[in-house]
Amino acid sequence: MKILLLSLPRTGSTSLYTQLCKEHNALGVFNPFDDTGRTSIPWEYKGNLVVKCGIIYGFTDQERDQRADKFVELAKKFDQVRFLCRRDFHSHIESLAYLQENNEYDKAAYREETFTSTTKYRYKTPSETRLNAAADTIQTLEYILLKVAAKLDGTVEYYEDLFDPKGPGRYRQLKQEGRLL
Repeated sequence: MKILLLSLPRTGSTSLYTQLCKEHNALGVFNPFDDTGRTSIPWEYKGNLVVKCGIIYGFTDQERDQRADKFVELAKKFDQVRFLCRRDFHSHIESLAYLQENNEYDKAAYREETFTSTTKYRYKTPSETRLNAAADTIQTLEYILLKVAAKLDGTVEYYEDLFDPKGPGRYRQLKQEGRLL
């Protein structure tokens, strides 16, 4: 079985990806279109396969409708497609803005303390400029994800329905009371 997980950033996709790999005893491919060249989809693989594909990656030179069409074509190569998003728009914006503000991949400015998916951190409010940019990004990516899901008659799943935001299994545990990303 080949499973494609299409997701927006900051939606728990890494957790769901890990869970799917374990449940299906599958080979996992992590963000093959992220421009790092570190992974690619082994189409010839005969066993179970789970591909996590952040909708933020891949086909970035295309307009949003064209990107949606490209993801539809990609999805047709899989037996199952899962779509993952977030209901809480404000928390989603804060989470993406925080990631972007603390995860600059400029090689000249690389810092040891760069934020990763397993980094524990203390929340610092991102700048208003970063929050606005994150909101625009999320709206564009959500449009693409919803369009792909609609074209494939798929159902979008939501972070808040799949994960306990205060549960011990979260990758990121916030140190400031009352703030969850």
